[in-house]
Amino acid sequence: MKNSIEMTNLTPLTDRFRTVAEKEKYVIDLFSKIDHNYDPMNRLMSLGRDLSWRRKAVRLANFSREGLLLDVAAGTGDLTLSAFRQFPEAHIVGIDFCLPLLKIATEKISRTNKKFKVAWVMGNGLRLPFPDNSVDGVMTAFSLRNVADVRGFFEEFYRVTRPGGKVVSLEMVRPVHSLQKIIFSIHQKTMVPAVGKLFSAYPDAYSYLPLSIENFYSANELVKEISAAGWKNVRFKSMMFGFVAAHVAEK
Repeated sequence: MKNSIEMTNLTPLTDRFRTVAEKEKYVIDLFSKIDHNYDPMNRLMSLGRDLSWRRKAVRLANFSREGLLLDVAAGTGDLTLSAFRQFPEAHIVGIDFCLPLLKIATEKISRTNKKFKVAWVMGNGLRLPFPDNSVDGVMTAFSLRNVADVRGFFEEFYRVTRPGGKVVSLEMVRPVHSLQKIIFSIHQKTMVPAVGKLFSAYPDAYSYLPLSIENFYSANELVKEISAAGWKNVRFKSMMFGFVAAHVAEK
């Protein structure tokens, strides 16, 4: 077992970026290159469960049915679509700093239902182009590992959310138990990079993924970061044997 795990040679994160600006550029370049592989690879790596996780996260948040919701790091729009299917009268703004992914999101929502009230904005989640107390809720999925300042991310969410509003985040979290770590080494650090080499034109993205998880917070540590940003009643629901967590909180 040990030898098979060690066969995977992943480039350390410190060899990919060293500053906030370098990380932002790396992430933008990465997602711009895998835009058309993004959805199929998500389905493959999650064993077809990622859409179900998004639906559960939205249900956990229990947003206002006709409110103004912000989907930060919206990517190809899967979380936005999950929210619309539960709250069809909602108004949603999807924001991402990767233009190729936003183009896919626009096409996806248009094909599904042209009546959904969605606006797409190119922007950075650490510097949201919205006034204080202007939205009813904020949601984000699989974005936290890619930002330079997680607490700052949630502070910005807090700033734009009205009192009584909610935030929900869906994310892969660092494993903490021995069995989880073994499974993580086999699946994320060995199988995922191998699958990336087979099916993606940019396999480096899928060697970055396990390292971004390994260097991220555990689910309980993330509760502390969200609370430190000002949010109240922070709790989470674990999925996929604890490898994925949906955190929800209130302002």
